[in-house]
Amino acid sequence: MPNQIVISPVTRIEGHAEITIDMEKSGKVKKAWFSVQSFRGFEKFLEGMPADDIPQLTCRICGICYSSHGLCSVKAIESAWGVTASPEARKIRELLTFGQYIESHALALAVLSLPDFIYSGYGAEKRNFLNMLKNHENVARKLMDLRQAGSMITSVVGGRAVHPINFIVGGVVRVPTSGERKKLLKGLEGGDKILMAIWKLFKKFLLPRPHFMSLGSTKTCHLGLSKNGNLEFYDGELNLMNPQGDMTNTFPANDYYKYVTEEECEFSYMKFPVLTTGEKLRVGPLSRVNIAKNCGTPVADELLQEAGELLGFPTNTTMAYHVARLIETVHAWEKAKELLKDDDVSSHNALGGGYPPMAGEGIGIVEAPRGVLVHHYVFDDRGKLNKADFVVATQHNSHAINDDLTATARESVSMVVNEDLLNRLEMIPRAYDPCLGCATHLIGDRRPFGIRIRDHNGKTVRRWERDG
Repeated sequence: MPNQIVISPVTRIEGHAEITIDMEKSGKVKKAWFSVQSFRGFEKFLEGMPADDIPQLTCRICGICYSSHGLCSVKAIESAWGVTASPEARKIRELLTFGQYIESHALALAVLSLPDFIYSGYGAEKRNFLNMLKNHENVARKLMDLRQAGSMITSVVGGRAVHPINFIVGGVVRVPTSGERKKLLKGLEGGDKILMAIWKLFKKFLLPRPHFMSLGSTKTCHLGLSKNGNLEFYDGELNLMNPQGDMTNTFPANDYYKYVTEEECEFSYMKFPVLTTGEKLRVGPLSRVNIAKNCGTPVADELLQEAGELLGFPTNTTMAYHVARLIETVHAWEKAKELLKDDDVSSHNALGGGYPPMAGEGIGIVEAPRGVLVHHYVFDDRGKLNKADFVVATQHNSHAINDDLTATARESVSMVVNEDLLNRLEMIPRAYDPCLGCATHLIGDRRPFGIRIRDHNGKTVRRWERDG
């Protein structure tokens, strides 16, 4: 039996990572962990930037969560300068958020998740989206069509399809026309039918299979936004739920650091947030659905009720992330349709800008598709950035991912290791849909930087280590 098992790379996630399992001589698992190897220094090289440039630069942190970063950034600046966006501007920003949810969640469901459940027991040559297109073409193509409809919302409402530009302190740069709104509405037609078809697949291939539903399921606290008890992505207060499903705290964005602090681990370039009480937490679709009493839209509420009867919300079941992601996609589809019919979305009252740069400190929080996203800025009297701190969803989930991996490896890994077992371990981070480009920003004072050169066989031929 080897001393260590390494799954590298972890596939069907955003970014570069590996799973490492340390084994005891007896063949039992000692520990498992999820290592993020990429590194990016956004928090550092943004220092000195004028406030007006920051939302456009932070969009480039990620090629998936760009709208969330831009909106969170502008909210942080508005918090620092005491600016409130108009109700019309908020509606446009929310529409942009719903477009991103449709785009991101549809991609996660179609390409990253469904192949594991539908082709369970098959090798990697069949357990993929291309095979989905071959054998479940109607579902796969329609889900990707819905994703394209979400992308079109980003393109029109955000100003371009990737790294949108239509947000500015106090509002937006331009408003969509009534003609553009009608075209976007047409693209969303039939979205509920394909999403309900995915729900049928979940009830057939995921929920009845205990070997899937038992994966991970570590008990943690849950953190997420909610507004008037409903599912919320853009605004509202943060809510904290304990592992038993009891609400323990509700607090505004500016109090975030009173409840959450950050740790570092030597094996990863991610930060590891924990509650100031020392308790571990999770964020994202599962946490949001656990916290919300309702979605606030009819079809999503019906799905939430049915799923709750089957899964028992609130739940700590990690594979329930997939179901929660589907519920949120339905909700985003309904809300996007609602806002596209609202003439406020084309109102010039949404236009912003014209605020002089000034000193200040502010925190912006939104719900990115993967969970709570935090931007914390400190500006000097010229409106230039002195300090930035980003805490993203995947960082919030980092402890839970590792605990899930360790628990599952201890139950499953023995003297015999096969591809199906290793893929089940990969399914744990996939359930969280991690975004590793977003998660690796901090230049840690204590963390060493390492450089490895590997030959064509993957063998390390030279290595450098430097203390941080």
